[in-house]
Amino acid sequence: MNTDKLRTLFDNSTDKYGDCKKIGITYEGMRRILNGGDMKVGTLEKIAHFYNVPVGYFFDEAEADGKASSQMEIEHLKGQIEGLKDAVKILRNDPNPAYILPNERAESVE
Repeated sequence: MNTDKLRTLFDNSTDKYGDCKKIGITYEGMRRILNGGDMKVGTLEKIAHFYNVPVGYFFDEAEADGKASSQMEIEHLKGQIEGLKDAVKILRNDPNPAYILPNERAESVE
């Protein structure tokens, strides 16, 4: 978990004790979390809800607005495209396919 992101949100608070109470944890509990202590998933969900961010925000999976990191998403999609390209090459080069490609249906039915 990226505690720096939580620390930034928490440190910008004008009422740290009040925020902790609204979240449902003690100030000391928040301090333990910020110092790397364990917490339950439910607590993390409450914190994310309070700060209006997705849970993944604290794991560098999403930005505060809920959007996935653009570069991570681009790299993931590039990998999927390459995998699909390889699959198409295999399917087109197989002389005896056990499947029918969409553009070959008409030929296979006859």
